[in-house]
Amino acid sequence: MAGTRATSPATVAAPILALRDPAAVLIAVDARMDEEAAGCCDAIELMCLHARGGHRVVRLCGGDAWIFGPGPAESLLLQDHGVQVDIVPGVSFSLAIPEMAGIPYAEGSKAGFAVISADAPASEWTLAAAFPELLIWCGRQPVAEIARRLLLAGRAACDPVAVMPATCSGGSRCLIFSLQELALEQSPWPD
Repeated sequence: MAGTRATSPATVAAPILALRDPAAVLIAVDARMDEEAAGCCDAIELMCLHARGGHRVVRLCGGDAWIFGPGPAESLLLQDHGVQVDIVPGVSFSLAIPEMAGIPYAEGSKAGFAVISADAPASEWTLAAAFPELLIWCGRQPVAEIARRLLLAGRAACDPVAVMPATCSGGSRCLIFSLQELALEQSPWPD
């Protein structure tokens, strides 16, 4: 990967970063830049500056930047600034992490699965809770809060829940709880 790269290192595994051309410039883009319009514009300005300077810019995100990520907004803003955008899809953490742990979803006769952000409004939790399998992009919510939302949306207290860190480093652990046990968890993320 040659050229200049703007990346969010916390979401990109070190082996991926090691693939870059040694001459490439690595620019860390703070993840908070993606969360607020003003910050996003700062990241856009940085990428535009390097692209207009004749460099190839690669915006590398962990997972799929188009699922709960900055991909759609950033690509539109870059295009508005006259920067050509080529999109290379990623693999969403919400799909990859259960697979890495050997947890099947949408298997056999199951009627499907839903992917929901932990930051979603209450109305979306009721809809998502109706699916037999849920893949939850946790964001900043403590696991107990997520479990309470699912219980309020009608999921059974005995439903099994797997908790895994959002990492593709290969060293991920998978912890199994009942939904009720998770609702009583005191730490934001159990050890």
